Parts: sequence; C-alpha cells; structure tokens
Amino acid sequence: MMLDMVKTKNKMVPVLRFPGFQGEWKVVRLKDISSLITKGTTPKYFSKSGVNYVKIESLEGININIQKCLFIDEKVHFKDLKRSILEKNDVLFAIAGATIGKLGIVTKEILPANTNQALAIIRLRNPQILNFTLQILQSRVMNKYIYQSISVGAQPNLNLQQIGDFKFFLPTLPEQQKIAHFLTAIDTKIQQLTQKKALLEAYKKGVMQQIFKQEIRFRDEGGKAFPDWEERKFGEVFNFLSTNSFSRSLLNYEEGQVKNIHYGDIHTKFKSNLDLNKEQVPYVNADVDLSKISQKNFCQEGDLIIADASEDYNDIGKAIEVRNLNGERLIAGLHTHLVRDKGKQTVPGFKGYLLQSHFVRLQIMKLATGISVLGISKTNLSKVNLILPCLREQQKIVKFLTSLDEKTDRVFISLEDLQTFKKGLLQKMFV
Repeated sequence: MMLDMVKTKNKMVPVLRFPGFQGEWKVVRLKDISSLITKGTTPKYFSKSGVNYVKIESLEGININIQKCLFIDEKVHFKDLKRSILEKNDVLFAIAGATIGKLGIVTKEILPANTNQALAIIRLRNPQILNFTLQILQSRVMNKYIYQSISVGAQPNLNLQQIGDFKFFLPTLPEQQKIAHFLTAIDTKIQQLTQKKALLEAYKKGVMQQIFKQEIRFRDEGGKAFPDWEERKFGEVFNFLSTNSFSRSLLNYEEGQVKNIHYGDIHTKFKSNLDLNKEQVPYVNADVDLSKISQKNFCQEGDLIIADASEDYNDIGKAIEVRNLNGERLIAGLHTHLVRDKGKQTVPGFKGYLLQSHFVRLQIMKLATGISVLGISKTNLSKVNLILPCLREQQKIVKFLTSLDEKTDRVFISLEDLQTFKKGLLQKMFV
C-alpha cells in the first residue's frame, strides 16, 4: 500500500497521503460528530454478578477485559446509572488519573455494561467513522490537546466540555476508511505480537515452576538421569560483599569509568540475567571518590545483585545475575546486596533463574520486614532454603530457559519496532 509525500505549505493536508485523494481536510469538534458525550458514576454498592461495570483497569489496548470488570445489579443499571448505559461501538476515554487518554471500544460481548466517572462515553453519530476516530484519539494531536488542557492537582483530569471541544481535521469518508483500514491492520499485528509475548512469558513462568519443583527433569547426553538435587541454605552457597550508597543524582548515562547498579533499575528495567552487552547501565560521575571501594567489591561474572528494599512484596529481594562483563567495571549500589558464589556451586546464568523461582520468591516475601517500605536483611536472606541440581543439569536448565528468553526478546523487539513505525505514521498521516 503506497503513501505519497504531500506538500503541505498553507494547506490543511497531511504529509503522507494515499494516492487518489485530494482536497483539504475540514476542521471539526468531537461533539460535532457525536450524539452523546457523558460519563458514569460510582454506584452505592456492587454485586457478585449481573451487569458488567467497566473501570479504567478493565481497559487493555482498545479492548475491555471482562475478567477485570465489577458487577452491578439490573435495577442500579437501568435506574440509578441509566445515563451511562453502554451501547455497542461506544468509545470509552479515560478522563482522570495517570492514564488519561486510555481508550476502550464497547463490543456486544461486554454488554450489558455500565461505567464510572473516570471514563467518558463517546457515542458517534456515524459508526462508519469509528475506526478513524479511534486513530485520531490515539494520535499526537490528541496527546498535545490533553497536555494543554488537563487540570493539574492531586489527580489530573479533563471535563466533558473539554472532550467535546477537541478539534481535529477530518478527511472525506473514503479517505478516512482507507487510513483506518491501514492503521487497524498495524494495530492487529501489534495486538498479535503483544499476545505472543504474553503467552511466551506465561509459558516460561509455568515451566520454571515445574523445573524447580522437579516435575520436569533433564537427562545427560546418554539419556541417563542426573543425581538428586541437594538442599542448601543461601548462606552456605553465597558470600555477601560490600555495596555503595550512591544516589541517582551521582549517576549519568553519558560517560565514566565505572558503572553502577541502582536498586530502582532492578525493580523497573533489568531482567534476571543482566547482559552488559545489551542493557544500558549508568556510570558513576567522574567527581565521585571511588578510592574506598576495594577490588573484591567490584562485580565479577556471575555475581548476584539483590534489591533489599521495596514498597511491594512482589519486588522485594528481586535479583539480577551479572553476565558478559567484558572488562567493564561495575559496582552494586544503593539498597542492594552483592552476593558471590562461595565455591563454584552454580554455573553462569543459573543463579538469576534460581532467585526468580516461585519457591525462593515465596520465602523472601515471608522473611521481608517493614510496613510502608519492606526490607530483606543479609541475615534473613542467609536463611532461605535452596535446592541445587548438579552443575551439568544446571547447564541444561540455563540453556533451555535462555532459549525461551531469547524468543521473547525477539518478539519484544519486533513489537517495539512496529509501535515506533506506527508512531511515525501517526505524526505524518494526520493534519
């Protein structure tokens, strides 16, 4: 499908345009093409079953996850909340909170349904322009409007008048349909890749549970079973080394001689096996004194770095294993434990998966202390029970799980590339 570059000087036409279309686009407000723009409210009570009640959390992509809906009874639906009874092809648009602009489309599968005051209901006069309108509402034009219009306070929000007053340029219906068909095809591919990534992650999670429960066992090249796994305490397998307390303000991504792992990055961006060739790790600023850090406290290949603080039980004690240092100088930073294998009881890559296993994670969560901020001490970590296979079976496990990670990474890269491609198109295909 070809797209033409168009000269747009003093003309209301996009930079990229399909062949065969001419003329300027007309300006409209969202309320001009809508028969209804309203919002819901919160009922006095919810039910265990009944009519689906859609929240922002129910929106996934432009779909509504029925498993994440609440329920209200029919009396509340038809009487108390009759203003916000949803219909097929209604557009739901988040107007409050951190996810302003999040979209959902109402399908017949979700009906009967209702919604709350955090979601605007946009009902278009002509269902034929639905797909084009969805693309407009996801474009930089709308993002810019949101940024300029939101009220800043405890919770940012847009009001219904602002939603209705949103201006954009509209082509003829045939051109709308051409654009929408093209971009919807890209959205479908994005959704397929997103689902594929989620399925791979779920498969790996399930397989890991089976491996570390020893429900799945590997055999040697001759088909012979490996020895039984051996029980060890964490403190019997690993030594603790010193870490630093450098804050984020003492780090940068441009230049330096020594890299530093901040605990926040363990929580938000790093995988269980940290490949220094692939991940962007910040440097310590040049004016920071590193003379007191002894050589043994610089990270070595296969070291574990464990986040010792978190506000979330699911993240406390989250760990990464250092891989592919390739001569880089790396230190473990604020709110981390640096851990090293005492006597080569593990193979490279195995520790990251071991600390990610359900069996180990449950123990760490139980041993964590604190109320608003959770912590895991060296003493408590040392108590964690581990079950170790022999080194040769560890190698088999690492090879298998690494292959799953690589498959997931390839899907993720394809997904990111396609999302970037679509973002570029949205910037050039709309006025």
